[in-house]
Amino acid sequence: MNIIDLLLTNPDARSRRAITPKGVVLHWVANPGSTARNNRDYFQNGVSAAKQNWASAHYVIDDRETVRCIPEMEMAYHVGATSYNQAALKQFATTYPNDCLIGIELCHADWTGTFGTGTWSQAVELVADILRRYKLPVSAIVRHYDITGKECPRVMVRDPAVFTAFKADVERLLNPPSAPPKQPKSPGPAPDVSGDHFAAEAVAWAYKHKISAGIDSQKNFAPDRPVTRAEMIVLLKRTFDLLQGGE
Repeated sequence: MNIIDLLLTNPDARSRRAITPKGVVLHWVANPGSTARNNRDYFQNGVSAAKQNWASAHYVIDDRETVRCIPEMEMAYHVGATSYNQAALKQFATTYPNDCLIGIELCHADWTGTFGTGTWSQAVELVADILRRYKLPVSAIVRHYDITGKECPRVMVRDPAVFTAFKADVERLLNPPSAPPKQPKSPGPAPDVSGDHFAAEAVAWAYKHKISAGIDSQKNFAPDRPVTRAEMIVLLKRTFDLLQGGE
């Protein structure tokens, strides 16, 4: 994840108010084809008190990079509204969600709002990192829609399965599935030849009939070591003697 610090200096986009993050809000930029830097520059140059369009977010992500616009522990203007979903206010124990939520704007190619793979993967990694650092559950990831009812991010509102998939990807980063335990190898005829080795039966036969007793005091067989000419002739003689004996 490539995070670029381009902190806003526009006073109308910066609250300078400290917060303690309790969750993460996902947004779409609603500006097809724009980049993370394009949207950061809008916050920097297009937002003003005179226009009464206060707006900012902590991060903006496109397929190539993640731009940090506001420090995480400073309030940004990303979920302000005249009314809020009461369940969301209860979830985050607030009356003004901007004061405790980190806002992440996601870039998209068209008006469907579908996110590119680079945008998606960076967002998953960033959100997982935020949750880990602030010790927050996956349930602390919400859409702008969940706070105010606004259709944002569009693709996650129109198809909730996309939002579910995003949270599942974050969960996998936070709690990767553990590898299945290795099955112990079945005992074999020699310390270095397990019971499931393709030559196990032959090695057992050779040990039984004293054609080989291994290469050391532990009776290791060294199944992958080349045989010398001397060893070969000894093995042949022992086999011949065994056959002569009728065994």
